[in-house]
Amino acid sequence: MGAFTAPLAFLLVFIAEVAPLDQAFRTRVANPWIEFHAATSIISYGAFGLAAVAGVMYLLQERQLKSHKASPLLYNLPPITDLAKAIGRLITLGFALLTLSFAAGFVTQMPVNTLKFAASAGIWALYGLVVILRRTQSLSPKRLAESAVGIFVLALVTLPGIQYLSSRP
Repeated sequence: MGAFTAPLAFLLVFIAEVAPLDQAFRTRVANPWIEFHAATSIISYGAFGLAAVAGVMYLLQERQLKSHKASPLLYNLPPITDLAKAIGRLITLGFALLTLSFAAGFVTQMPVNTLKFAASAGIWALYGLVVILRRTQSLSPKRLAESAVGIFVLALVTLPGIQYLSSRP
């Protein structure tokens, strides 16, 4: 997966360095639940991101196999069945971690931005639906891969906007 994740990681780090996204440094009261909430959220979205990368790999390989034209790059990809299993496991792991993150957020009893919470809960619900459909075998591996990519792209598009709107007075 490194060949697929390295360019994405480079792009994200480049944007983080160049874009003026940093806010003024704010001192916070040390609360282990807030730290746990933030850490599990980040790790869960990391799992969702890896599931999306594996989904792209699955979709590329599936398309090449159906067209009977394999490019040299695709010879180095894992077997398509292994990718489907990895996507399912990564989404399940990410969903479990995001659920823990929500629980830790509730324990903090800090004020909640309704818009930000609704968007996060929507993403959580979509991933939860994918986990349920996967467990009931109602989701084909191709649809699982498409869901992994689509929901992650939705999260990437939605959450920064929600963060911006929630930071405005």
